Amino acid sequence: NKTGFVTIYPEAELSATKNYFQTHYRLDTHWNHAGGFIGAQAILKALGMETTDIRTVKYTPVSVDPYQMDLTRMLSKAEQREFNPKYDIDYTFEYRPDIQISSQSGVGNFSSSDIERSVSTNENGKSIVLLGDSLREAVFPFIQKEFTNTTFAHVNSVTSNNSEQIIDEILKSDVLVLSRGARVSDTVYKIAQNLTKALKNAK
Repeated sequence: NKTGFVTIYPEAELSATKNYFQTHYRLDTHWNHAGGFIGAQAILKALGMETTDIRTVKYTPVSVDPYQMDLTRMLSKAEQREFNPKYDIDYTFEYRPDIQISSQSGVGNFSSSDIERSVSTNENGKSIVLLGDSLREAVFPFIQKEFTNTTFAHVNSVTSNNSEQIIDEILKSDVLVLSRGARVSDTVYKIAQNLTKALKNAK
């Protein structure tokens, strides 16, 4: 397109996967790790890299505490007692067991102030920077095995007071991904403008 950005919107892939997996939490506004798997494969496909069919990967279903889910936390204590949620579903995938993670830093809450970094044994020598919101948490475990160096950060990091470090990593990376949830997708163009300005000023 005219912006120079490749747009990825894996709605069809997520819908097809629902025949086999729950891709979103029932009680939360985020992907679970099945959704993150599909999102990661959509990124790899757009980059012309090899992808993996989720049905070919060993996995373990995991019950998640429903009271940690954001939709549940919006309810009052009385409403929670009346609603009485039992559990939510996630998965642990044995993804790319041939690739090991050599080091990680910042991986935890995936908050707006965190920068998550990972170094893997993948020998392709490629580096990726993904700027996103909280949805990036579900994608990270898969993308970090497809690149030698992986950096994930909140989209606001490029306009923060400490933006120099993440801007430098972007300039040195092979791939830059800008990720936003559908509910805030209308902000993507503005964020891309801010990012372009910050990169030009850094050169």
